[in-house]
Amino acid sequence: MLDVVIVDDEPAGRRTLRECCAREPDLNVIGEHGDSRAALEAIRARPPHLLFLDIQMNSLDGVSLARQLDARTLPLIVFVTAYDQYALEAFDVSAVDYLLKPFDDERFSRTIERVRRRREAETVAQRQEALTAVLSRIERGVVTAEVR
Repeated sequence: MLDVVIVDDEPAGRRTLRECCAREPDLNVIGEHGDSRAALEAIRARPPHLLFLDIQMNSLDGVSLARQLDARTLPLIVFVTAYDQYALEAFDVSAVDYLLKPFDDERFSRTIERVRRRREAETVAQRQEALTAVLSRIERGVVTAEVR
């Protein structure tokens, strides 16, 4: 069983992810947050196995939240966003996955299969290394997009 936390500042986004997770027998949603700062505290208190994390949020963006996670209990992270400018960079560095809103059931199922395979194959240290690379590239993409 994979414990899941959903972090998205849009209620519709959280609902969609929650409903998709409910259709997967091995996913157990233990938290759902619209406020990224509250999410960070909840994740620190009870680290999930899998984190669906929106990149662009109002108070603390997803990249900043991910950087503050404890490396010893780092969950698998699937970035979720409506902005496709981050997708290629995430895949370039082997992110677990990247869901571009709106997504369908088939796309969600492929994501969960990737998560399952990655969970079996990776150590926490490997996950931390991959996350650091993803976050660095996403941040550079944000800076580049803002300059344009």
